Amino acid sequence: DTGKSIIIEQDVQDNPKMVLDSQGNLVIIWRDSRSGGTPKIYAQKIDPVSGDRFWNTPGIQITSTSDAQLSFQINSDEAGGTLITFLDFSPSDRDEVIAQHLGSDGQTSWIGDGIVVCNSLQPKSPPKVISEANNGAIIIWGDYRSSNEDIYAQKILYTGNLAWQDNGIEVSTYSSSQTHHNIVSDDDGGVIISWDDPRTTNDIYAERLLGDGTLTNVEEKGLIVNKFLLEQNYPNPFNPTTTISWQSPVGSWQTLKVYDLLGNEVATLVDEYKPAGKYVVEFSAKGGSASGGEASQLSSGVYFYALQTSEFTQTKKLILMK
Repeated sequence: DTGKSIIIEQDVQDNPKMVLDSQGNLVIIWRDSRSGGTPKIYAQKIDPVSGDRFWNTPGIQITSTSDAQLSFQINSDEAGGTLITFLDFSPSDRDEVIAQHLGSDGQTSWIGDGIVVCNSLQPKSPPKVISEANNGAIIIWGDYRSSNEDIYAQKILYTGNLAWQDNGIEVSTYSSSQTHHNIVSDDDGGVIISWDDPRTTNDIYAERLLGDGTLTNVEEKGLIVNKFLLEQNYPNPFNPTTTISWQSPVGSWQTLKVYDLLGNEVATLVDEYKPAGKYVVEFSAKGGSASGGEASQLSSGVYFYALQTSEFTQTKKLILMK
């Protein structure tokens, strides 16, 4: 058996994505060049047993813009329809995250190519979509509105309204990039989001996002504190300030100090009891007293910062470059 032809048209049909809808039928979307110019997104519903098509033979055209539609994804709703999200890219404009709902009859629910989920000026990485009970869907994407790739999310209702703040809410905006994000339903109106994160080594982090837009672990941004850890300062090299982060699985008296190459203390950043948790402090080398994270005027060069508790000691290098 060599398979059953779904679409045979002139030019190129490629990059298919598919999902079983809630009625057990197969919905396929793909990129199609039959109309010339920039490829468009098309869709077709298939009986998974017979292979028969539900809609017109050439498929349903989902998009019509001359912009490029990239990185499209599909997920089923609870009523035989599907949700589609993609990046709409115009070289003269910006990346936009777009969403479209396709009913069980093959009709699009929202005007044009869909609803703009995010149109911030910065580049974005591929969005992912998951149905959220009977109300709509939650969409996540990577967003470079800071210097790194962060994870943002938005909830879109079947009415076409966005439930959360413009351009989405922060899921993780740690100083390192969060990549290869993925999303699954929590079966309770929210989602579980996972991603690769190099904040320590190459680790996998996860966060639960509830249907009302709240995170279950806001302070930790997906991090479960189960060990001592002193993270590399960021940025490094730096001038004149840098951020130092660390975590402690237990409450203890903690000191965080900066030393020069000769071992002379140049700044005390922390010297107090800290409960278990994750902490961040800013170190400034632009001058001032040693209290409050500032050192007397420092020259360019290599320095060290050390975290010490009754159970843990770790030292890392930082570089001041003026």
